[in-house]
Amino acid sequence: MSLIDLQVGVNGRSDLQSKLDALKKKATKKNLIKALVAGGKVIKEAVEIRMPVRTGGEAGSSLPPGALRQDIHIKIKHADTNAAIVLVGPGKKTVLIAYDVEFGHFVRMSGGLKVIRKGALKFVPAKPVWRPAWEASSQQAMQAVIESLQNSKE
Repeated sequence: MSLIDLQVGVNGRSDLQSKLDALKKKATKKNLIKALVAGGKVIKEAVEIRMPVRTGGEAGSSLPPGALRQDIHIKIKHADTNAAIVLVGPGKKTVLIAYDVEFGHFVRMSGGLKVIRKGALKFVPAKPVWRPAWEASSQQAMQAVIESLQNSKE
């Protein structure tokens, strides 16, 4: 496009200023989201490293091996020009099992209710993933956010 073809509809100085302000807000929001995603990726990688992978020999799970590790998502909530929230967590398909892995759970061995009355439940111990990942990577995530914001073009 040549400069001759460029047309801008500006009626007055206030109209120009409002359009420039809107452009700045859009760029700022975009930079904020980009920075938070960069921080979220650091935490996501830390979770993926620590997430146990079911080998396939365990009974009682309908998820394929590696499903917990593959179903970690980064979401941005309430994003505006001043603030936003980044969420790193399991997807809808694995959220309940991720909770059981993180905190431990009971499983019924076999035999239904008769076995429960006899007390034959097995406790599967917790394999904490999320908290250790957060503790190990939170400073790196903050640094990634800061670097992304510093490198962003205003």
